[in-house]
Amino acid sequence: MSGPQPSGHRVASDKPFLVGLALLGGSYLLIIAAMVLADLVYLDYGDRPVLGPESVQQGRYTGGEATVAVEPGRDYFFRKGENEAGLKVGDRTQTGDGVIRADGGTVILLPRAQGEGKPGTGSLRPEARVSVVAVTNGVAPVTTDVAPGQLWGEFIRVSGADAPGWDGVREITHTTTNQLSFAVTEGASSAGSLSLSRPNPLVQALRSRDIRFSIKLSLVSCTLTTLLSLWVAVPIGYLMSRYEFRGKPVIDTLLDIPIVLPPLVVGLSLLILFRYMPDWLSDAVVYKWPAVVLAQFMVACAFAVRTMRVTFDQIPQRYEQVAAALSELDLSGVEVIPQTMPPFPWYFGGQRFMNLFIDSAEIASFCTRHGYRVCFDTSHSKLACNLHNWSFTEFVQTIGPHAAHLHLGDASGVDGEGLQILEGDIDWKMLSAALDDLAPSASFIPEIWQGHKNEGEGFWRGLELLENYF
Repeated sequence: MSGPQPSGHRVASDKPFLVGLALLGGSYLLIIAAMVLADLVYLDYGDRPVLGPESVQQGRYTGGEATVAVEPGRDYFFRKGENEAGLKVGDRTQTGDGVIRADGGTVILLPRAQGEGKPGTGSLRPEARVSVVAVTNGVAPVTTDVAPGQLWGEFIRVSGADAPGWDGVREITHTTTNQLSFAVTEGASSAGSLSLSRPNPLVQALRSRDIRFSIKLSLVSCTLTTLLSLWVAVPIGYLMSRYEFRGKPVIDTLLDIPIVLPPLVVGLSLLILFRYMPDWLSDAVVYKWPAVVLAQFMVACAFAVRTMRVTFDQIPQRYEQVAAALSELDLSGVEVIPQTMPPFPWYFGGQRFMNLFIDSAEIASFCTRHGYRVCFDTSHSKLACNLHNWSFTEFVQTIGPHAAHLHLGDASGVDGEGLQILEGDIDWKMLSAALDDLAPSASFIPEIWQGHKNEGEGFWRGLELLENYF
């Protein structure tokens, strides 16, 4: 009698799905990288000249080129608009943005081929030249031959001064039509000549008191928020992960509210809440820096609780149960050292599956958190590495510092434990070098299956072989 016939149905491969996810993830990373690169390229890192009023008259191109009157020998900054092909200066043509020096009394603004009748969008502004420099009570009023267009509170870079105490970035403290003032170094004398320029926007921003206050507020508030969130999230996350109790779904739902609501709604809700608080508390928090910390805390703590809960979920409770059981013992004068285990240990009742003291990271975490050392059984741990495709070298590096005693035996496959030295898969040269460095004071015995027979023949043979490495 024949068995059932195959249906011909085949399970679809998940490769297209994984490729699609990879493309989406790669595109996302590419967009982020391109965005950062664009910001770096777009940012102008150079200083800009201090410019006077616009020289190009407003109007439309009629009859072709537009003539602009300039001062011979003066520097001008030209910015090409979308309707211009460039600027003709004498016998040369400026086709890009930049500083030009006027050779004669006029320059010609060149429209694009299809620019007839369109408005002029180019710009030509003279560089401001310093005409009068003075110092009064540590403040330098500097007069320029054209209106510099700078505002109070902006920054100006002074360079090329022929007197000490002038060069550097200065904050403008006062302005008039053709004059701006800034503080100079105490004791600075009047300079005969100097140059002015506008620092790049990054320097302007970092010099601004408002920007620096914002950075300081962000650093302080984020640090306090992180500390408060961890302080609250660790116990709540542990509670939600380890215990079942009445009302747990309600608490779980409450924790989701700051996550699903927009931050703006959370902030407005807090503002409404403080209307019902005592006046002294409301006055101390609302529209002040504690309000920033509280608003950030409400959102960040919810995410922190979720993170802590997942973290505790991933930590096996069995290790905590082992530590709790051991803590009930009177260990005065005694050191308990748990042994690393194989994945399929042999007992007198047969073979079992083991998932405790198998993973090197879990074992190291147990030792660090609870102050225990372990008995490192090389045969057991090699079998675990073979089963899970772990690196035995990395396993030794992780467990070695916590090893108090060594059981030395070889291993093969996933359940061939207790083999004689050099009869299994262990690289004894690597192992001996690592243990000499990581556990030089650990005691050891050869752990050979049935090694006690014939007056310990297997153990003595193991010791002879180990002498070549230890």
